[in-house]
Amino acid sequence: MDKNELLEAFQTYLEDCEELPLATESSTDLYTLLTEMASLRTEVKAESRQFKTALDDFKQVFEGLNHSHDAVSSALARSQEEQKKQVMDAQRHILLDLLDVYDRMTAGLEALQHYTPGFFGGKAQKAFIDNVHEGQSMTLRRVTQMLERYHVHPIETLGQPLEPHQMRAVETANNPAYADACVVEEIRKGFLWHQDVLRLAEVKVNKLA
Repeated sequence: MDKNELLEAFQTYLEDCEELPLATESSTDLYTLLTEMASLRTEVKAESRQFKTALDDFKQVFEGLNHSHDAVSSALARSQEEQKKQVMDAQRHILLDLLDVYDRMTAGLEALQHYTPGFFGGKAQKAFIDNVHEGQSMTLRRVTQMLERYHVHPIETLGQPLEPHQMRAVETANNPAYADACVVEEIRKGFLWHQDVLRLAEVKVNKLA
């Protein structure tokens, strides 16, 4: 083999030696890249699972808090409603007691209006009766004002048709001046509290038939 052939063969060997590391390095870099990508994908999946788990846990906690809030709100509403009912019941009893005072005062005034002093009573007795009547009238006005302040108003009955939700017929009459089933006389006054019946009116109802 001559000199030129030897040089060509050595050149070929060097070229093969230079290409081998490059090919190996390229192959190694690609494998590393694929490995890292696979590892990264695994980490992403793991992070996604952890995020989903945390999200589900948060959702459960939020639903639990929501349920607790609803339960507390419902309990508070029931408590407020019960307290309101108790206050209304207490006020109703007090107002009914006040109506008893109203009835007694009204009856007392009517008795005084129809009272006639005796022959020996003279002016002194009449003056005493007048003073008592004035005092009773003032007290009755105060009671009436108190009832009005609590939105308690009398039920209009005279000449009105019998209303079972507001009136109770305790007597009957036969009076051609009134229509049938109309109230001709009020035995005991009834009252409304706001729009509700506080006490039924006791009335005498006309019955023509």
